[in-house]
Amino acid sequence: MNEIRHSKRRDLIVKLFEKEHLLSAQEIVEKVKSQMDRATVYRNLSKLVEMGILKEIAIEKGFSNYELSTNHHQHFKCDNCDKILAVEIDEDKIKKMVSTDKLKVNSIQLNITGICEDCN
Repeated sequence: MNEIRHSKRRDLIVKLFEKEHLLSAQEIVEKVKSQMDRATVYRNLSKLVEMGILKEIAIEKGFSNYELSTNHHQHFKCDNCDKILAVEIDEDKIKKMVSTDKLKVNSIQLNITGICEDCN
């Protein structure tokens, strides 16, 4: 991970992830709107991703969600209610299945869709 240059605004954004594992940019803007404007939120999100503190998750085309880089799970999105759930998957097994002489897997981002238990 890169050297972390702290700022009160970045720290405020990171602190949001203590209670929620996945947040959209819009949700973050809403939660911190009294402390910073939308452009500042987006600039800090970009910097936090660049620094390796957050990772950007593209569950739906055109919409980004964010979570701490230390979270190692995949995501399930319900086709009916749009709820997003964390799913634990053995990434080592997937890396072994995909890796070949020509491919070396560094990270995995799976987005699984279907119907959740509540909608089933």
